[in-house]
Amino acid sequence: KLAEINLLCWQKNYQGIIDDKFLNQMSMTEKRIERFKEQIKKNDFYFCALKHNQIVGYLSAKKIKNKKPAPYEILYFYIHPDVQHQGIGSKLFAYFQEVIHFQPFYLYMLDGNKQGQKFYQKMGGKRLTQFDKDTEVLKLKMHDVCWIFTPSVPQISSFLTVKQMTKTNIPEILKLCQPNPDY
Repeated sequence: KLAEINLLCWQKNYQGIIDDKFLNQMSMTEKRIERFKEQIKKNDFYFCALKHNQIVGYLSAKKIKNKKPAPYEILYFYIHPDVQHQGIGSKLFAYFQEVIHFQPFYLYMLDGNKQGQKFYQKMGGKRLTQFDKDTEVLKLKMHDVCWIFTPSVPQISSFLTVKQMTKTNIPEILKLCQPNPDY
């Protein structure tokens, strides 16, 4: 389910930024699924947003050893396109902030992602241009822009459940990753 959400978000949110032909050729493969299973094991934090007991988004982060530009980095943050603009991303962000005790954190976003830019501004993010970087993902050269956040105390709504993935509960969480035709 996590890999599916990632794929759908790329195809929707990066239209006009990444070549549409490339986006349309992206598909769900065993390799993609295995890569997500490996990511779960590698990162310090992995949170899934649940709505009606189904995974609808996730956030993955790690603690940074040199603490530059902040002590934590969000590596992956995706909300299923069918449930975007419902407050789920805001609540997942809020939960992460609580877990890291409201310490500063940063993330990289694909340059040109207007929807992401609007969301990160709403969440209090500030551009940190001196940390922008050029990257290559799936053989595509991209420019990533850095956003830094100094968290504030949020309110978490009861309609959304957030679960932290740990080595002991991965099977339980992965059971929730089955497709749900209801949303």
